[in-house]
Amino acid sequence: MIKDALRTQLEFVHYSVHANLEGISDEESLTSAAQGGNSINWVLGHMVQSRASMLEMLGGEPILDDRGTGFYTRHSNPIGPGSDCVPTSELLRLYDGSQELLLEKLAGATDTVMEGEVPGIFDPQETMQCGIKLSALAFHEAYHAGQLGSIRRAIGKESAIK
Repeated sequence: MIKDALRTQLEFVHYSVHANLEGISDEESLTSAAQGGNSINWVLGHMVQSRASMLEMLGGEPILDDRGTGFYTRHSNPIGPGSDCVPTSELLRLYDGSQELLLEKLAGATDTVMEGEVPGIFDPQETMQCGIKLSALAFHEAYHAGQLGSIRRAIGKESAIK
């Protein structure tokens, strides 16, 4: 049952990400809202990095190289115009590729994998069940998909999800 719920969450977030990125150029994706905060590029890169950890828990391979991971970790430096970061178009390609891989790995995950202990989200010294951590990370991703919509509007684009 949790695998079905996770699949539905990942599919809905995937749709939301694509809707919120429609018509956003690589250049526009480096713009932050006037009030501050992260750019679309950073948020999407952070989501790709988070998906890499989800894939790792399910036995998958990394999807972002060392250059990319340095830009998109929590508390990393802001990304803006002129940054030597991974282009948003490439991040979206990686995100789309991770969607297929995640759904495949999730479908094949056994109860033993889903109930297995993995490092906790806030304290890696503590552990939690893999399926529960995947559920928390799916929420994390939904939160950031919503941020993409907010940043989209803040940089002057029309709302994509109405």
